[in-house]
Amino acid sequence: MNKSNLIISSICLIVFFNQASGQYTSKWLIMAEPVTNGHTMFCFNGNFLPLIIYDTTPLRANMGFTNITDQNGNFFYSNGFTIFSSDLQPVMNGDSLVPVFIPLYQYLGHGYKHNCMILPKPYNEDSLFIFLHYGRDSNVYIGNILQTVSINLYYSVLNSSANNGEGEVILKSQMLINDTLASGKLSACRHANGRDWWIFCRKAMEAAYYRFLLTPDSIIPMNNQSFSGVLPPFHSVNFGNSKSIFTPDGNKFIQFGSLGTPADNNMIIFDFDRCNGILSNPLEIFILNPAPYNWYNITYGAAVSPNSRYLYVATGWFIFQYDLTASNIAGSKQTVAFYDSTYCPLSSPSPLYFGDMKLADDNRVYISSGGCYADVIHYPDSSASACSLVVHNFQINSPLNRLRFFPYHPDYPLGPLSGSPCDTLTGYLAQQINHASIRISPNPGPGYFKLSLDAPPLYDASPEACVYDITGRAVLKQRISAQVSYLDLTKQNDGIYLLRVVLKGRQFNAKLIKQSVE
Repeated sequence: MNKSNLIISSICLIVFFNQASGQYTSKWLIMAEPVTNGHTMFCFNGNFLPLIIYDTTPLRANMGFTNITDQNGNFFYSNGFTIFSSDLQPVMNGDSLVPVFIPLYQYLGHGYKHNCMILPKPYNEDSLFIFLHYGRDSNVYIGNILQTVSINLYYSVLNSSANNGEGEVILKSQMLINDTLASGKLSACRHANGRDWWIFCRKAMEAAYYRFLLTPDSIIPMNNQSFSGVLPPFHSVNFGNSKSIFTPDGNKFIQFGSLGTPADNNMIIFDFDRCNGILSNPLEIFILNPAPYNWYNITYGAAVSPNSRYLYVATGWFIFQYDLTASNIAGSKQTVAFYDSTYCPLSSPSPLYFGDMKLADDNRVYISSGGCYADVIHYPDSSASACSLVVHNFQINSPLNRLRFFPYHPDYPLGPLSGSPCDTLTGYLAQQINHASIRISPNPGPGYFKLSLDAPPLYDASPEACVYDITGRAVLKQRISAQVSYLDLTKQNDGIYLLRVVLKGRQFNAKLIKQSVE
């Protein structure tokens, strides 16, 4: 690992420790242009604007990429063909995750958003599932419509704790779907139990969706959902800017299609049932710029407010807001901002259009400009007039590259649905989990801590205890096989440590104070 990457990892591990609830997305690796000149990283810490780190290491990434910081603070990113560790080198056995050689994509990865994502395995978060499908390197005609399609859906499994946290792919290129798929539009949402994952992947040129459920034991294929006859199939356009997102509460699923013509720049809003994974009540809305800018319409980015009420859409020239609780969602459209004709002064002339959008853990919405600035919506839970969009809020001061695309992340922290009638964690076992708690003694102590559970250990869940120091480094990790176990920190320095116990999908945190006896 070079010195600059070591600094990045150290700084962001501290961020991880301070913001453990959002550790998966505490760092964003930013795709910029040209990628050969280096890369940028956002590190989030509480309510502050992100710390911005620059590095001259070339980034192998295109539009379709994702990254994750695992439960131990280890950083990984994937461009849809390879998965990389914190030194930005491929992990062991982490290349050629798609068993097809495409020269351009093999190096830089997918050219389409939402073509890959990473999900932690329920109950075993050292195992990370990488889901991806690959795009053709040329467009094809389906009927008389020019389309870019993807082929097949694969997954691989990364053991993130192997090789001292540099990772190793232990299962590779497993095919889930053998079919032609819409480019992008790969997405996931937590089950109502807060543990499992619903996975959605759309067929090409059809209003139809493949569905899977990721559980601790397997990936379960569910019945496909088709909306043929309800929505025009050609509105499933497969453009690189297309994406699919769930609202933060998981109650709505929104898909965008974009080819630049008024007839094809649409979004479809579904109601979503986190219990059974069913989409319903599709509503199609066309996203049109007002005249004289309506000759070309593309949705470059979209994000939903933390309270799941407001949808923000970026079309290059405009940012619009829609109220998802309105009886007439299309009619609730409000203009938040209009492009102010400025250009990036640091790189080759680049108009600062409104581009990709993403909701962050700090409850702000960040917007890429295609240039050297990031725009920020500071209060996205508010109406258009009060949401406080600050254009060019902070500058990407590196002359190396231009801010373009954000990584795709599902909503990792989304918990169980309160009062859900269909929790798959049922019966006595669920009752034990819901009332479980932990006790530590003595605390403070000289380094040998007694850990007690008030519920029997769940052997099939492999309960685990992890202890982190103040930098976020894991200093102890062990399985729990009894109601009483012991944590040995006698070889560690005196100080404050964070204990995290994961018990059947429930996470318990406690502070440990090691204080030697004088």
